[in-house]
Amino acid sequence: MFGRIVVGAAALCAFTASCTSDPRVAKRSSAAASSASAEPARCALNRLAVTLQPTQGSAGHFGVVLEFENEGPTCTLQGYPEVDGILFDGTHIVSAERTEFGYLGGVKDGSLPTVVLSTGEAGSALVEGETGDVAGRGECLAYQTYLVTPPDAMEPVSLRSPYPLCYPEVHPVVNGDAGGQYAG
Repeated sequence: MFGRIVVGAAALCAFTASCTSDPRVAKRSSAAASSASAEPARCALNRLAVTLQPTQGSAGHFGVVLEFENEGPTCTLQGYPEVDGILFDGTHIVSAERTEFGYLGGVKDGSLPTVVLSTGEAGSALVEGETGDVAGRGECLAYQTYLVTPPDAMEPVSLRSPYPLCYPEVHPVVNGDAGGQYAG
């Protein structure tokens, strides 16, 4: 028992740097400890309002922006949402391919940004695709519902949409409500 107390005290000294007389060591250790504890948690699905908005299309392309508004404490989103197209009867017909960027927008620098959301702030992801059949790519089936699973979530949210996309792609979550659309 005594050995455990001594080891615990030594570990406490090493972690907090309170057993040293060098103020530079104590300052660095306390700054590292406070930055580690300040990291916000991943956003929980029950604290996100998930909505879908149409975007401008061009040259046979169309997109929708998935918006993730934080309704809880500060949290983070990073990566790709899962997006599936579903028919009225619940039949799964398409899953969006994860791509960094496409014709309408996305992330061109190869990064997966970590989006920090305070209460009321939003992150978003762009889903884009073709507006009709493209030769050699197979039939485009019209679906009316998107099942959207935010990054790190386990359950999808069902969103009705009049905007079916052929050969859909989804891009990473970014800051703001524009989904990383290219300015133009």
